[in-house]
Amino acid sequence: MAEAVYHFTPTRDWFSHNIPSWTSLIAEVKSLTSSPRVLEIGSWEGRSAVFLLTKLCDTGGSIVCIDHFDLCTTPTT
Repeated sequence: MAEAVYHFTPTRDWFSHNIPSWTSLIAEVKSLTSSPRVLEIGSWEGRSAVFLLTKLCDTGGSIVCIDHFDLCTTPTT
């Protein structure tokens, strides 16, 4: 299966600086459960949600995202 390609706004990266910290926790969480359940409050563009789905929930689990910024927009170009 081909890996999905995600396109995010390059100037609005609120997540990538957290990847090293979160990566160190993935193995620990996976050792506790094979089917993690994640609740994310404040998703913005979904960078962290995609990270969690592909790294933490890659073999099972689920994620629910809640974001109340429905009136905000980010220019696409």
